[in-house]
Amino acid sequence: MSRSQQLCAAALMAASLVTMGAVPAHAAPARATVTARPTAYASCTQRERQVLDLVSRGYSFHQIAHILHISYNTVRALFASARMKHCSA
Repeated sequence: MSRSQQLCAAALMAASLVTMGAVPAHAAPARATVTARPTAYASCTQRERQVLDLVSRGYSFHQIAHILHISYNTVRALFASARMKHCSA
């Protein structure tokens, strides 16, 4: 996934999380104006939500791995899993 695709997906997820109240409004990018579906993240695990939150704040996968003390590949897998759950919701 390219960086622009990651940013686009992160903006979409951030808008949804803010609308749901899962993330404070100040934590999301100002340009996130996508209409959210309330159940889009109901099936995400807490760890997936943590990764989504950090991605929405602009952290790279390497930085997230360091912050959460997990491997880069685990961050990629969690992000992909959350994205697949969102796309299928």
